[in-house]
Amino acid sequence: MNLIKYQSIIENSISLVALKGVELTLTIGLIPYLIAKVGMHNYGVYAFAMAMVLFFVNILNYGFNLATVREIAKNKTDVKYLNNIFNEVLSVKLVLFGFLFGLFLVVVFFVPKFYEYKELYFYCSLLLFADLFSLRWFFYGLEKMKYITIISLFGNVIFVLLVLQFIEIKSDFVKIPLYESIGMSLITIVVFLIVVRKFKFKLNLISLLQVVRYLKCNFSSFVNLFLPSTYNLTIVFVVGLLGVPIQVSLIQIGLKFTAIFSTLIPILTNVFYPVVNRNKQWMGPMRGVMLFIGVVLTVSMYVFSDYILSNWIPFENDKDLSNMIDVVKIMSITPLFMAIVSSFGVNGLLVDAHDKLFSNLTTVSTVSMLIAAFIFVPVYPVFGG
Repeated sequence: MNLIKYQSIIENSISLVALKGVELTLTIGLIPYLIAKVGMHNYGVYAFAMAMVLFFVNILNYGFNLATVREIAKNKTDVKYLNNIFNEVLSVKLVLFGFLFGLFLVVVFFVPKFYEYKELYFYCSLLLFADLFSLRWFFYGLEKMKYITIISLFGNVIFVLLVLQFIEIKSDFVKIPLYESIGMSLITIVVFLIVVRKFKFKLNLISLLQVVRYLKCNFSSFVNLFLPSTYNLTIVFVVGLLGVPIQVSLIQIGLKFTAIFSTLIPILTNVFYPVVNRNKQWMGPMRGVMLFIGVVLTVSMYVFSDYILSNWIPFENDKDLSNMIDVVKIMSITPLFMAIVSSFGVNGLLVDAHDKLFSNLTTVSTVSMLIAAFIFVPVYPVFGG
């Protein structure tokens, strides 16, 4: 009986752990390969461009993983209700896609810093098209995380195979986002069509006025999802604006390393969120689990950073390696802080419908981070980041 009670949580946790395990494995393997092929400088240019486009991708996701997941979790057996949500989200994404894609191209063609690498940025913009058809929010709400794992696996495998086949010389770095876009577009479109057919959804887009109303009503959810999910992107972007590509590479490597240890926190957050929304009695036990895991991950990251970094990236000199180890040790507190935000914020304030309060807290923290970044990054690019 107890096994049946916990089956959904266990299955979804395993699915998302497998997903992140695959993503991190590919990331860990690809970074040294790409740096060896295109060089540290070009990798930094690519990382900066990706940080910019992922800002736009996060806007396109306009809080769906919070507000919409909460609604689906409470009504996941009502097919008609799901069809209405599906059309609502698709309509909002189509409007946002048109605006964001146009804005992205305008920025690229009218800002010299971006226009210099216009081909790279155009390929990056195709990730917006791939994400237009993404249904992560739908599977999160249904608590069917295994499908998210399958989708990501196929998309990443296509991406890696294309990279290994066609990235040969330094100038090929501009095509890296093209191959990532191809992989994700193919799988998201196929899954989109399968879902429409399986659930017998009827496509009936809402009006532009209703889209605007949706954007206003769910602005707090957007802020709560957008700002925390773009912390790392913001740092990479600021370092890219105020520093040089090699420094972008270093900060990107540091953040990827941090993701190795902190990735379990958002996994459990996504697993627990729909469960706690259905039954608040789960809040206490899940909070204890999250905080314990946060402590363990923080201590592990601090202790093992020297060994892992020394055997992962072939740094050009010992000074770069030493600096990177120091940076990672500073950032080792990240998993614990993420666990606190998850326990008392996402699975606390948001579950109790305090979206506005959490939005205000998130905004204050983001503004504080930006002020600190613009003070410290010009002086200490990597350490400041």
